[in-house]
Amino acid sequence: MGMIFLRNRVSGAAPADAYAIGGASPELVAAFLTAADGTTEGEYFRTGGVDDDFSMFTFARSGTATYFDSNGTLVWAPHNLFTKSNTTFPNVDADLTATEGYEVDFFGAAVRYAYNTGSGASSNGQQSTPVTPGATYTLSFWAKDVSGTTGSGYGIYDESNSAYLAAHGFSSAWPSAINTSTYTKQTITFTAPANCTSARLWVLQVTDVSTVDVAIGGVHWYRSDLGGMADNPDQPAGLEKYVPTTSAAVYLSRRNAYYYNSGWTKGGLQLESAAATQLLHGTDSFATQTETVTAQAYTLQFRGTGSIALTGAHTATLTGTGANDLVSLTFTPSAGTLTLTPSGTVDYPQLEVGSIPTSYIPNTAGSGTVARAAEALSIAGADTPANTTAVSISMKGLVTYVDSNSASEKTFLRWYADASNYILWFLYTNGGTGGPYTIQRTAAVTDLVLGNGSSISPGVNSPFNVAARHTSGAINVAINGTSATANTTPTALVDLSSTSLELGQNFGGFISEFRMWGTDIGDSGIAEVST
Repeated sequence: MGMIFLRNRVSGAAPADAYAIGGASPELVAAFLTAADGTTEGEYFRTGGVDDDFSMFTFARSGTATYFDSNGTLVWAPHNLFTKSNTTFPNVDADLTATEGYEVDFFGAAVRYAYNTGSGASSNGQQSTPVTPGATYTLSFWAKDVSGTTGSGYGIYDESNSAYLAAHGFSSAWPSAINTSTYTKQTITFTAPANCTSARLWVLQVTDVSTVDVAIGGVHWYRSDLGGMADNPDQPAGLEKYVPTTSAAVYLSRRNAYYYNSGWTKGGLQLESAAATQLLHGTDSFATQTETVTAQAYTLQFRGTGSIALTGAHTATLTGTGANDLVSLTFTPSAGTLTLTPSGTVDYPQLEVGSIPTSYIPNTAGSGTVARAAEALSIAGADTPANTTAVSISMKGLVTYVDSNSASEKTFLRWYADASNYILWFLYTNGGTGGPYTIQRTAAVTDLVLGNGSSISPGVNSPFNVAARHTSGAINVAINGTSATANTTPTALVDLSSTSLELGQNFGGFISEFRMWGTDIGDSGIAEVST
C-alpha cells in the first residue's frame, strides 16, 4: 500500500473561495487539475489547511502500473521494490562474516553498514527482491566509506541462476567503488535474464579491516524499461525519483497522467480498480501469434496506423487511425485458437479478458499472462466535512468504464456505513434510459435518478461532471449542469464520519477534481458546480 502525499500550496480561506459555489466555500478540495496550475500538481486543501505536505487520500495497489506522460511516453508509476529502503536491511545469509551497526545519515534515519571481523573479504548480501524475466531495472542508493579504507564495491546477484548480473567493476576483486567520506549516489542498471525471478544487492569489501567500512541508505529499486519510471511528485529536487519504503514495497498512484485527444491532454489521477490480464505477447516487436481463447468477451487494442487481422476462433480486422489514437475491438470468440496477424505500425498491442480496453501491461517475457493489480482510492470520513445536517459533493473527470453491481448499475462513489445507511453514486450503462443517480439510503428513501438527456455512456475517456446534495429534507443530483427533481422525503443523514469514502469504486478513467461542502449548496449550486 502507498500513500498519496498532497502538497497544500496555500492555506486559509483563499483556496476555498476560489472553489466556492454561491458564496459557499468547500471545506475539502482535491484539484488534480487546475487551469492556472503550471506545476506538476494541483491544489489540495481541507479546512484549517497547513503549509506543509499531508496525506489526504489513501491509495493502494499491490503492483506496478503504466501511464502516459505529457510527451506521450509510456512510463511506470513511481514505485520502490526494495523494502526498508532507509532503515535496517535484513542480512539474509547466515554464513556472512559481516555484522551490522547504525548511524544517522542525511535522510535522518538509521542505515545499515558492515565490517569485517575476520580475515579476507566480507560481504553484505541484502534482501531478495522479486524481478520479472526480461525486464530492466535500476537500483540506486547513497553510500560512503565510513572507515576511510578502500576496496568496497557493489553489484546485482541473480539468485535464480547463481550469477552476477552487473557489478561496479566486478572482477576477481571489487574495486574502490565507494571510497568517499560523504554520501554519494551509486546507480546500477540491469536486465533480468530468462528464469530470473529474484535478485539481490551485494555490498562487498576486500580489505581486511576491523572497523566499519560501508554505510548505505536510500535504496531505490525500480522498473526502468519502457520510458522509465515517472518522478515522485512528493520528493524535492535531487531526490525526484526516490520512493521511501518500510516493511513492504511501495506503489504510488498514477498522478499527472495524460490521454490522447488530438494531442496529449492532462487527465489528472488515472485510476483502474478492476484487475486486467494481458494475453497478448506484447514484446517490442509484435509478430503473428496464436492465443487459446474461450467463449467470453475479449478486448483487443493498439495505437498506430497499422492493423491486426483476427482469424480462427473469431474473424475481424482492427485498423488503426493515428500514431497515438487508441483503437479497440470487443468480441466474443468461439472456444479455440485465435490467430492475430499485424501489419504496418502497431504499438502497445494488448488482448485482455473483458469488454473495455485498460492501460497497457507490458509482457517482457513474450509468453504467458501478466496481471495488473486493482487500485483503490479513499479518504477517511473524519477528514471530510461529514455531518448529519447536510453534505454536498462534486466530482469530475473522464470515465472509460465502470465494473461490478448489476448489469446496468455501476458504482463510482461509495460512502457506506451499513446496509441501510450510505451514500452511493451509480452510473447507468443501459443505453440511455437513465443516467447517473445518487441515493442517501434509509428504509424511507428511494433511488433518485437523473433521466434521459443527461446519461453518461462509458466509453474511452468520456467526460463526466457530477454533483449531489444530501440533507435531512432533500436529496438531489446534477450532471453536466442539469439537475434532477429533488427527492424531498428522505430521513435524516446518517453519521458517516467514521466511514471511509471510496472514490472511483469499480471505476476506470481519470479523476480531475473532487470537492466537498458540509452544507447544502442547493439545486442551483450543484447545477453550477457540475457545469
